[in-house]
Amino acid sequence: MNRRVAPCPGRLPLFTVALAFLLVLLPAGHHLAGATVVEITNLHGQVVCSCNETTIALDCGHQNILIVPTLSQCAKLEVIILEFNQLTSLDPAVFHGLTALLGLGLAGNQLASIDPALFDGLTALQELGLASNQLTTLDPALLDGLTALQELILQHN
Repeated sequence: MNRRVAPCPGRLPLFTVALAFLLVLLPAGHHLAGATVVEITNLHGQVVCSCNETTIALDCGHQNILIVPTLSQCAKLEVIILEFNQLTSLDPAVFHGLTALLGLGLAGNQLASIDPALFDGLTALQELGLASNQLTTLDPALLDGLTALQELILQHN
């Protein structure tokens, strides 16, 4: 399996390009009536982003988020951006059930460790951004199930 540790210079990560494309196509705040909505709040308790079972892109970057709830109700998510928040840890079940997830951006937080079960079941994940956190070691088991992973971004840890 070929895995790159850093992105090509001058190239935007796959999930950044995909998110930009999807946000142009999708109306902001659009949720189906009666759909179960997962809300993510910032450190002031304000809802800063949300998703439901039809959401395919979730941009929660730069929102002062401390805690991310389990996103299993948002099973169609393909791209999640949680970059540049104040995350110090993530519940191991937060991403469970997100089998369509292609890109996950967690850069620019304060993550010092990652539970080996965090990425369990993310078999479609192609790009994982963990740059600019406080990671000093990663359990090799963390990547075992990430069979589609093409790009792992770890610089500035």
